Amino acid sequence: MTKKTVVALALAIVLIIGCSVQGFASVSDSPANLENIENLLNSVPLAPTAPQSADLNEYLDWLVPQITQGKTSAYEKLLACYNYIVLNTKYGSHMAGLYAQVGGATCRGIYSNHGETEGFGAVALITHVGMCNAYAAAFILMARKVGLQDIYLEEGYFVNRSGRYNYHKWAEAKINGQLYVFDPQVEQNMSALYNNFCRLYSELPGRYVKI
Repeated sequence: MTKKTVVALALAIVLIIGCSVQGFASVSDSPANLENIENLLNSVPLAPTAPQSADLNEYLDWLVPQITQGKTSAYEKLLACYNYIVLNTKYGSHMAGLYAQVGGATCRGIYSNHGETEGFGAVALITHVGMCNAYAAAFILMARKVGLQDIYLEEGYFVNRSGRYNYHKWAEAKINGQLYVFDPQVEQNMSALYNNFCRLYSELPGRYVKI
C-alpha cells in the first residue's frame, strides 16, 4: 500500500468518526416516514458487486465496512452510506480531484478506463469534493458494495421551489419493478431529513425531469 493510500485511509477514518458523532439523524431517531423505506430495502436480496477498477475496489473494501460497522440490515447499511456522503462531501468542481491517487491509480485513470460513475465517484470518496454526479456516483459505488444491484446514474433536471430547471444527475434504483430516487447532493440542501432517500418519483412531483 502506497504512502498516499495510507494518508487517504487515515483521512477517511477521521471523517467516519466525525460522521458517527455529528450525524444529522441516526437510524434510531429517523422520521417515522422512513418505516416503509426500511421495510422495502430490507426486502431486497443483496448481491454485492465490485467496481471494475481493482484499486477503487480495494479502497471500498476497506471503507464500506468501516461506515457500516454495527449495522445489520440493508436499510441501516444503505442509510449509513448515504449519511456519510451527505455529511462529508463539499459541493464544488471535482476536476482537480481527478489527479487524486487511489492505490496505484488516479481518479482520472479510473474515469478514462471505467467511466463516470467510478471516476467521479472515486473523486468524491477520496477528496470529499464534487458536483451532483460525484455525490450520486459515490453513493452508487457504496450501495453496490452493500449489495443493491440495479442502481445507476440518471440525468435530467431538478426543479427547485422557484420553478427553475437546473441540470442535474442523481442516483436511481430499480427495486421491485419501481424506480426510486437517491439524491445525496440535493439532500444536503434540504431542511427536512431524507426527502431524497429512496423516494418514488410520485413522492417528489415535478421535481425531477429526465432527459
